[in-house]
Amino acid sequence: MKDIIHLVLSFLIFSLLFFSINYFIPFFRNEQEFGKILLKTVIAGIVYSIIVTILVNLQKGKDEEK
Repeated sequence: MKDIIHLVLSFLIFSLLFFSINYFIPFFRNEQEFGKILLKTVIAGIVYSIIVTILVNLQKGKDEEK
């Protein structure tokens, strides 16, 4: 259950950060379309969450070996 909560929280935090960089800072905004930015945000958030989950599980495995 903790892993699911951690996954959701990391997804939300990263998505908010990624979205704000892509949408609110004009320097990074190549596309003006809201949908494309939102889609990129969701995809990046999912990828980030998967990476974080894998790293956390690897760390847990190392801790259990000790």
